[in-house]
Amino acid sequence: MDFRQYSRFVEDAKDYLDPCKNAYAGFILGSVQFIKDKLRLLKDDVGSKDYAHKRAVKNIIEPKEIVNAVAAYFKTDAEQMCKSNKRPMTAKKAALYLLRRKTGLTNAEIGELFGMKLAAVSKSALSFERQMTKDRKMREVIDKISSKVEV
Repeated sequence: MDFRQYSRFVEDAKDYLDPCKNAYAGFILGSVQFIKDKLRLLKDDVGSKDYAHKRAVKNIIEPKEIVNAVAAYFKTDAEQMCKSNKRPMTAKKAALYLLRRKTGLTNAEIGELFGMKLAAVSKSALSFERQMTKDRKMREVIDKISSKVEV
């Protein structure tokens, strides 16, 4: 296709109606009425009790239950474990990991419990998770503690 043919092609295309003229774009693409219908259906689904909500489901376990179970397993005081910066912090890291996995708490909310910043919570829990992939005994410890606090 040379330049003249391309120019004709572009000029001819101006006569066509824009197929996206009445489209509303977001996470759903379509006409306004179509989107309203789909959003109404989605709202009904999200509002139903059958829909999985991470925070609603995971908040069954109280954070204090997890902290107390970890402290009991490691034979330490729960309050001292939360505030301590003494190494090794295995008990504290285990509690952080379990709180992230078993509750709907954010890193910031977990950080408030332990006097840590949210980035530190994330880094600590992820390093503990890596440690667990290498250490079978630590996975067993976490499984034992989990079984005590799960409903």
